[in-house]
Amino acid sequence: MSAVEAIKTIVSVEQDAKRILEDARKRSVELKGQAELQVQAMRERMMESAKKEAEGIRSNAEKEGSAKARTFLESSEKSIAREADEARAKIPRAVDAVVKLVLGGKE
Repeated sequence: MSAVEAIKTIVSVEQDAKRILEDARKRSVELKGQAELQVQAMRERMMESAKKEAEGIRSNAEKEGSAKARTFLESSEKSIAREADEARAKIPRAVDAVVKLVLGGKE
């Protein structure tokens, strides 16, 4: 191989190397862009999933709280009604006792 051919070969190899490097750089930029888009999409999906999960937790807590409040209210109403019934049942005895005290000075 002559010196001219060797120089042409070297120049050709250098041009090929530059082209390969430029193609690799472009591909690297493309891949980085795609990766950023995928990361953003994944982040959005995760945020949406977290929002849905938080809403589910909030909704369940609200339902449980409402159910406990209803149970407490029902229990309180029953207790009040029972105590009122017991108090009403004692009225005749109390009246009798007061009447006896007033009329007879005895119990």
